[in-house]
Amino acid sequence: MRLRNNAEAFPTVAVGEGSQEEDDGGMVVIRQQQISEKLLKHEEERHVLLKEREELKEAFTEHEKLEAAKNLRKKESNLEYQDNLASQISFTQTIRGKEAEEKQRELQVQQFAEDQYQTRFRSALERPDVDRAIPSDLTATRTIDCSVKAETGTWRTP
Repeated sequence: MRLRNNAEAFPTVAVGEGSQEEDDGGMVVIRQQQISEKLLKHEEERHVLLKEREELKEAFTEHEKLEAAKNLRKKESNLEYQDNLASQISFTQTIRGKEAEEKQRELQVQQFAEDQYQTRFRSALERPDVDRAIPSDLTATRTIDCSVKAETGTWRTP
């Protein structure tokens, strides 16, 4: 705060109390005291500011350490997540590969069975002397009595 005039800044000495030299000497002493008090006050404020600066520097350093630790944990978490996703993708691809192999194997087995069937079927058609599984005269004479099924639950042939 800035003072408007010197009268407010310096205490005054009553008029008639001593000589002018004493007043000047007293004023010099008072002014020197004021200056030394002001210097002490400034020195204390400077020490307080330096202390606050050091505390702030320490707090900032601590904050940087905490942020670095936080970033490291986040990075490790992200790497772990990435590894988990890669494992899941690998597992899924392995399962799909095995399923495709199984399907291919089943198709090969079915194709082999179909080839064997076609071979036997052609062979049977080429040999007319092979007995039929059901003789033609037996199929014509065989009939089923449907009334017995309704009553007993079993089929009966005449």
